[in-house]
Amino acid sequence: MNLNWMSQAQIVSINQSNEKGDNNYSFVISSDNSKIISGYSQSIKSYSLDANSKQNIDRSVPQKINCLVQIDLNTVSIGCGKKIYLNQLNKSEDLVLGEHEYNITCLSYSQITSLLASGSEDEKIFLWNVNAQKKIAVFEGHRGWINQLSFSPDGQCLASASEDQQIKLWNIEQSEQSNISKGHQKCVNQVAFSKDGLIIASCSADCSIILWDLIEKNFIIMLKEHTADVRCLEFSFSSKWLASGSIDGSICLWDVKFPQETTLYCKINELYLYPDFLCFAPSDCFATISNDRGQKMKQKIVTKIQVWSLDQIDKKDDKKLEIQKYGINPMCLSDRYRDEDYIFQGYDTLVKVHNLSNDQIEILEGHSSKVVIIKSWDYDRQLLSIDNKNNMIIWQKTNNSWKQQSQIQLEPGTVQNDIIDSQYQDQFVSINSNANAIIISNLNQMQKQRPFIDLDIKFWRSYLSNSQQLFITMGDQQITVIDSCSGEIKFKIENPINSDQSIISNDDGFLAILERYSNKIFIVDIFQKIRRCKFRI
Repeated sequence: MNLNWMSQAQIVSINQSNEKGDNNYSFVISSDNSKIISGYSQSIKSYSLDANSKQNIDRSVPQKINCLVQIDLNTVSIGCGKKIYLNQLNKSEDLVLGEHEYNITCLSYSQITSLLASGSEDEKIFLWNVNAQKKIAVFEGHRGWINQLSFSPDGQCLASASEDQQIKLWNIEQSEQSNISKGHQKCVNQVAFSKDGLIIASCSADCSIILWDLIEKNFIIMLKEHTADVRCLEFSFSSKWLASGSIDGSICLWDVKFPQETTLYCKINELYLYPDFLCFAPSDCFATISNDRGQKMKQKIVTKIQVWSLDQIDKKDDKKLEIQKYGINPMCLSDRYRDEDYIFQGYDTLVKVHNLSNDQIEILEGHSSKVVIIKSWDYDRQLLSIDNKNNMIIWQKTNNSWKQQSQIQLEPGTVQNDIIDSQYQDQFVSINSNANAIIISNLNQMQKQRPFIDLDIKFWRSYLSNSQQLFITMGDQQITVIDSCSGEIKFKIENPINSDQSIISNDDGFLAILERYSNKIFIVDIFQKIRRCKFRI
């Protein structure tokens, strides 16, 4: 099987959009490293990890899937409601193994002993002999839902994590339990054994991860990097790595080769995604499953399965930018021909300029509402930013710092823009959703215009001169000529009699006004601010 493509990519993604609802999503990487098997709603899907293979499977099951575990290459066990099923991937038959009193929350299977453990909302753990297809033990002791189960590598010990903040170890042969010293302040979400069987890791809603000595059942170290509920964790097959995922949108990779000196190797931040489950493959790549809680599409939840290659994760090149968790995070990169690398980022009402060459950040202030669009041009010497009130600011880089050059009020409905950067003049291209049009404007001319011209007059018609230098308004009480750049009133005619229309000369020097009923035209000298002559037509 050809898996070379996975070693060449840092991440491979499988995306799926599903209707909002009370559904869980579970998955495993097959023991032969050949496919990902996932369970969602009432469907089991198999995705081949061989780029040259198209042997994907999609089959339905009787009820919504709560959890899933692999038994062998062609068999999985799923928890649906209160029942446990054994399912052949290439067949449509569903064999009921047994059931709990309440909904099943988790499953774990030991390849060595062929034993399946199931946990439930009834606070009980059942042990099943898969080959004999019968229940062989019941473990009781928790005072809360069983959140997760994990077998030790030799299959002789079962660890359980519960809502009661407890971690319990169960001796399979003797059906006895022992408690690990209490360390978490909130519910324990998951527990995992290292593959060498020496340590246990647990994660909790208290944002922490704890490593425990399996032999002495003692505390080793607490890891705190996540800022919210830690939902999942797993050891690599080499026992060197521990990966953890949190609803803060991050995945942490820990170096646990020396548990007492555990260090954070790298942190992966995923915008709008919340990791719920992860697992390692024998090749030491690991997969995560996460979703956006319906933030991108109101009626759908976007779920993403990602496969990460450890060989392609380089912590030295990892740049961490603070983002708004639930806001818009506009961003653009520097010109590829520049010697220095920049990231231009909109953050609330600020514009942040990240110089990746020297790790310096410059913060630009000027907006009064959230920045939603950002764009650089002219070899990163100019930058524009637009906020959600359609206020655009042009920034100019001078002597290695950024200064506000101009401020322009755009038409409402501007949803997208770009710059045509030419040798002679820069054009501002925008898409306006209200006008349903693409608008191309001379950027230099736009920068000369005032954002607003407040007129305490009433008018029923207005237009720009051919040169766009003058702005003419016509009303029943006044005709006004205004400088469109400065806002200065150049000339006005009080109480015009039956004025019908007007036109301005190409050089903006004269204004011609037509009277509606007298068939007369008045010529006005704008520069001299006087009426020159009158013609009858």
